[in-house]
Amino acid sequence: MRRFSRLFWKIFGTIWGISALAMASIFIVLASRDDSERWRYLLDTQFRDRAQQLIARYETAPEAYRPERHPFGRHPVWLYRLDAPEGKPVARLAGQRRGPSDKAVTLNLVSERGGHYRLSADLPGRYRHKERFIGYLFSLQALVILVIAALSSLVLSLLLVRPICQLRDHVKQLYHQGDLSARASDKLSQRRDELGDLTREFDRMADYVEHTLQSQQRLLQDVSHELRAPMARLQVSAGLAEQQLGADSPLAARINRECERLDGLIAEILSFSRLESAPKQGEPFSVSGLFDELVSDLRFSQPQRPVTVRISPDNLTLTLNRDLLARALRNGIGNALKYTPQSTPLELTAVCEGGRTQIRLRDHGGGVSDALLQELFTPFVRGSGGHGDGYGLGMSIAHRAVTRLGGTLTAANHPQGGLQLTLDLPRI
Repeated sequence: MRRFSRLFWKIFGTIWGISALAMASIFIVLASRDDSERWRYLLDTQFRDRAQQLIARYETAPEAYRPERHPFGRHPVWLYRLDAPEGKPVARLAGQRRGPSDKAVTLNLVSERGGHYRLSADLPGRYRHKERFIGYLFSLQALVILVIAALSSLVLSLLLVRPICQLRDHVKQLYHQGDLSARASDKLSQRRDELGDLTREFDRMADYVEHTLQSQQRLLQDVSHELRAPMARLQVSAGLAEQQLGADSPLAARINRECERLDGLIAEILSFSRLESAPKQGEPFSVSGLFDELVSDLRFSQPQRPVTVRISPDNLTLTLNRDLLARALRNGIGNALKYTPQSTPLELTAVCEGGRTQIRLRDHGGGVSDALLQELFTPFVRGSGGHGDGYGLGMSIAHRAVTRLGGTLTAANHPQGGLQLTLDLPRI
């Protein structure tokens, strides 16, 4: 049912339904008018002579006159004498107790003796056209009208929905692929209707978003570069203070440790701000070679941690920026090393499916809370329970790197325990 809730079917169904309803209404109006003309014709041609015969019999012997049961066949026709008391018809269909309605078709008659009479026929009710309507519905004329209405609805629906779908694709390109330069096509933006106005407003919004994000990136880069010089002087001063206080001084060790933390934070901010300018493609490389490099680095820092690697097919290659992909995976692995015990296994899997490559990194730890899962890729958001230093930029850098590669990075708690990161990448 979700398919029929789309805008195309709503527009198509509304226009076609209104057309069909209008056709039915016109039929009822014309049918009522046709009934009136038909009964008027019957009164004037077929029932007039019969009425004159009944009037002649009635006027010959009014006291002895007895109406026939079906003087006009089975038709609901009344014959009244206008100068007679109300409610005493000269002729009527047997079983009829009421008189003709106000909308009855009438015909005034004058007998040979000068008597004035009225011949009346009641029109059939509005709902008595069922048989005629069904016959008309399956006629060629009705079929042509319904087909024309369906084609008109289809054309109008396409004219409205197609540009909206094109604009939706541009929005997806802007959001999901991270292409800030994405703009609507000239064909859409040059329209002179409301859809053209919407397209031009979309382009203005995209310009604003692009300029805003670029300004933020330039601000991060400028601030980071400006901090480099005082940071270098601070490190020199820390070295001089260490010489005066001695290498074993706790104060000197604290100063050096804070300088290292500040230097690392500046390096992370610079790395975060430079991702947007990194190229998307690169030389073809083997996924197994990249995984071997990552596992080697992992074993250097935590040699006792169990690691499982699976690649399908074994000779899987990618034509992406290898440094960006390696940085994203290193940050994911570093996050697992930081927040899980050293005995917790890690699984690194790469599978090629339908022209795309999925890389999954899973730990067997306790997972993360639902609240943190929603903000895992937000800059400067840190989890609890970890060990070592961190700035809350590792996962956001990984997410931005994968987005820059044209893929998506998602995080979810595995049903069997632990956090799983899934990188969905194009093979190119």
